[in-house]
Amino acid sequence: MSKEKILTAAKEEFAEFGLSGARVSRIAEKAGINKAMLFYYFSSKENLYKSVLRQTILGLMSQIKKILTPDLKASEFFEKMPEIYINYFSKNKDFIKIMGRELINDGKHYKAIIRETLEEDGRLTPSGIKELINKWIKNGEIKEESQFNMMMNIVSLSLFSFIGKPIAENILDINIKEDEIFYKNRIESISNLLKRGMLK
Repeated sequence: MSKEKILTAAKEEFAEFGLSGARVSRIAEKAGINKAMLFYYFSSKENLYKSVLRQTILGLMSQIKKILTPDLKASEFFEKMPEIYINYFSKNKDFIKIMGRELINDGKHYKAIIRETLEEDGRLTPSGIKELINKWIKNGEIKEESQFNMMMNIVSLSLFSFIGKPIAENILDINIKEDEIFYKNRIESISNLLKRGMLK
């Protein structure tokens, strides 16, 4: 389908050149369509950029949504969240580059879209996530009482598995193959660290 081809080509283009440096002509050429077709679907380069962000964020949120049930335990949360993040971003590496550029430039598009996607499902609203965390605190499941620090620990440790890998390799003068074993080991290490640091 032309629309999907455009989004795939656009993701590659925005990852390499950012929003300002991306060229609609290159995206259309990669997608095998003419520019008129691209503008028919998305009307502007900025709308196409927002659509790429939205598509990827929705994909991630759909995975998170599956685990956020009222009876979810904190220990399960610390096991499943790193697994979701690492598995998802291992298949969407272009988005890591896009997100890095976006956040450097104040993240206005990213923040607006993630708020929209969070509000589309009751289990993913900020208040719903806070309520779940507060329940764990009240039940004595966790010792980390800062919701912000909890989410920062999960997100940063997961994403840094990709961003920080070259740094750790250089420090230790080693080369680690980025494969299923690498992802599995990172998930287990992060999960263990989160549970030891935040569970009571």
